[in-house]
Amino acid sequence: MKETWNVVKARSVCVLVMLIATLAFAASSGSVRGLREDLPTCASVFMGGTLLNDCRGPIVIDRSGTSLDCKGHVLYGQGSKVGIKIAPGTHEVTVKNCVVKSFGTGISVGSGANLNTITSNLADSNSEYGIYLESSFRNTLTANIANDNVAVGFLLLSSDSNYLGGNSANGNGAGFYLDSLSVWQRGPSRPYSSGNTLSGNTAANNRAYGFHLTGGSSNAFNHNTASGSDKGFRVLSASSNTFTENSASGNGVGFEMIVASLNVVVGNTASVNQYGYLLAIGSSNLFATNTATDSTWAGFSIQSTRANTFSGNTARSNGGDGFYLDSSHSNSFLDNLASDNVGVGFNVYTSDSNVFSGNVADGNLVLGFWFYGSSSSTVTRNRAIGNAGGGIDVGGGSSNYLEGNEAIGNLQVGIRLAQSPLSTLADNTANSNMDDGFFLYSDQGYGSDIITSNTANDNMRYGIEDFSFGNGTSGTDNLYTSNTCSGNLLGPARPEGLCS
Repeated sequence: MKETWNVVKARSVCVLVMLIATLAFAASSGSVRGLREDLPTCASVFMGGTLLNDCRGPIVIDRSGTSLDCKGHVLYGQGSKVGIKIAPGTHEVTVKNCVVKSFGTGISVGSGANLNTITSNLADSNSEYGIYLESSFRNTLTANIANDNVAVGFLLLSSDSNYLGGNSANGNGAGFYLDSLSVWQRGPSRPYSSGNTLSGNTAANNRAYGFHLTGGSSNAFNHNTASGSDKGFRVLSASSNTFTENSASGNGVGFEMIVASLNVVVGNTASVNQYGYLLAIGSSNLFATNTATDSTWAGFSIQSTRANTFSGNTARSNGGDGFYLDSSHSNSFLDNLASDNVGVGFNVYTSDSNVFSGNVADGNLVLGFWFYGSSSSTVTRNRAIGNAGGGIDVGGGSSNYLEGNEAIGNLQVGIRLAQSPLSTLADNTANSNMDDGFFLYSDQGYGSDIITSNTANDNMRYGIEDFSFGNGTSGTDNLYTSNTCSGNLLGPARPEGLCS
């Protein structure tokens, strides 16, 4: 990017155009990759803003308000430099219908070059980037294709308020990549790319990422598709961006966010990835009405995060857990569905002060809800239906509060509370389970739980079974009041006296 910028003027005399293009071509040296020696230079076939034939590039534009229409003709390069350059500070240029092959970068928009339009071009087999924007703003890129470029198909560095719509990136190192110029080149600190809109783009079979965002804010990713990459969508150290109705399939991770905060992820679909959604070391993000299906492992994996909201999401038929939390605190899970997953519907591991309300776990192979080593959980109005390993299981931790939950038709215990002192079970229902409705266990003197106003009917063992010993109700370590148990195969409770 340090080479001298030459001038191609769309309405210049042919002699001047030929001189400029010839000088630009002469500046290239070294081994030629894909060079067609039998073709003319682009200067000799460029006239009136139109390319008349395939040619040997490059072309450089530094006059604002001009246009280049290649009419589908091919510019061949030498494996380095830039095929078509819009020079720094050049505005309102249109480049369309060009095929740019075998350069370092196919098409570049220089620093401060704004309000340009790049449309219906193919950047193919370049040794670095397909289409590259450097510190440029309010440009429009539509219906372009970037294929088989070594590094990135579409690269935006320190570039704001650009629109990318209906573009395609296939077989590149990364499909679409937004970052800061100072990360990629030595020099003074530059801002990250912000305020860009990427809509209706497709990234397929790119090696590392379909879409990658580092830093930056107020970027909008809408209706994009990523498939066949290590990461479909990846966000690193970025905040206040939106991801709406995108699709990720056949990737290592569908959507990954690392050290991310205040992002909004709504209405996206992740299918047949190893992980559907992965959030790590982030806070205050919103995930709403997203779907994760047929993942190899977890549909949603949330690790070392805080204060995020997951609302109305669906995790179905994943090979691991539907939702998995690890060392994540003060998050809210509202009205989500975990159905037919091979693991646990909602697996909460050593994670404290989380809220679960209005969620449904249906037909999961292990458990509906599992809280392990987690404290101060608030679990209200959830439903666990037909899970093979049981409905709701709380093991370890303390001061957990379960109210208004239903455990219906699970193949083992409906609701289990073990070694979780100072916890409360209130107004819960456990009916028609293949084991006990409620099962409690704790060491003697471990700390009393409060069991009040619960209902356990038509279970295949007892309505309530308590294996603790202490000074509580009926010699248990817990306090029981106003619980109802009827129609259970082995009786209301063991020991007696736990049901009214």
